[in-house]
Amino acid sequence: MHSDQGPYRELYQAILDYDGNGLAEDVVLPWARAHEAERRWFGALAAARVTEVPASTIEDCWRLYAMSRVCDLLRLGFARRPGYEGLDDRGAAGGL
Repeated sequence: MHSDQGPYRELYQAILDYDGNGLAEDVVLPWARAHEAERRWFGALAAARVTEVPASTIEDCWRLYAMSRVCDLLRLGFARRPGYEGLDDRGAAGGL
């Protein structure tokens, strides 16, 4: 694991270990509050108004990859809930 992925690995593991009903309040938001530098970094990335994908350092790519894994895990949690109707591969409503 690249060192820039460390904070995201901690969040990923905390999500996996969580056994409660308030994941956002109990895990995700406290993590975000504790990692102000990551919030600023994502904010700057989101604020960039360019028409092409900007050149990124390898460290930035590792951070983005790590966050994508966290996002995958969060989406998977919704997909496993009873009654959840996600989108199929074409973006149409229906089960997974």
